[in-house]
Amino acid sequence: MNNTDGLNNEKEVLKSTKIVVIDNITKTCYKNLTKNIYDYILCLNWSLNKNDIQEIVSLGKKNNKSEILNVLNPAIPSWISADITIDGNSYKIEINAMSYYFLTDNKGHRDLYTFDLESQEKVEKYFIRKLTEDDDSNYENKKVGIKKYLETNAIDISKWNGIFKFDNNNYEQLYKIYTINIYDKNIFFYEGELPGCKIQCTSYKVDDTIYFYYDSTKTNCINFDTSLIENMQDGDFLFKLYSKKEKKYLESPVIKYWDDKSSNFRIYTPIEINYSN
Repeated sequence: MNNTDGLNNEKEVLKSTKIVVIDNITKTCYKNLTKNIYDYILCLNWSLNKNDIQEIVSLGKKNNKSEILNVLNPAIPSWISADITIDGNSYKIEINAMSYYFLTDNKGHRDLYTFDLESQEKVEKYFIRKLTEDDDSNYENKKVGIKKYLETNAIDISKWNGIFKFDNNNYEQLYKIYTINIYDKNIFFYEGELPGCKIQCTSYKVDDTIYFYYDSTKTNCINFDTSLIENMQDGDFLFKLYSKKEKKYLESPVIKYWDDKSSNFRIYTPIEINYSN
């Protein structure tokens, strides 16, 4: 990037940068809905105004270290974007809730910016969480608040009350059976024959679709196989239920359903489910 870009020297940016325009501020949260319910709601509540963005840019430092990419992958899909002008040059800024941002110029050159230790305390209020999980008590406290909110504002899913049983459509290899037990606020999900790992779920409704998430604090899997959830974090997405043409369907990223056409297991396959007798 040449000198006319206004970003080649971070110290010069801090001293002389004048943000002429901050416009078209938008926020993207929807991908969190099928990732983690706490991150989704925290994103919905997250906001930045023009002054916030200006201070974020004034304190950001270009980060070219390759190891930082390991920290950012996979990225939390919580973004606030805007069009900005810095010293007469136009950029697209993409601010991630995890305390970093990208600046992209008109030629498509994209630079990553993070914050040094001195600046972290100043910008922490603008983000949902820190760049690393070390000692991020503020983020953990926010999740506790969301958890309490969901518990005290439970949605009505009584029309789904009952027991559903279904399998992965493969009777020759890796056959698995699943059970969902819904009774008002109590929602349990099982993989395999019963009794088994009793996975308690948190529910959230968007339009006519009910989303279900892993509740690690209430799940009881002592002496049972936990392979389905062993790599999951509290609040991670398990499955969604919806009705279509008087039939009930389930879609999930953790249930591998056998597809006869491709002769392969697939996730997010619409699976028709029925009440168990």
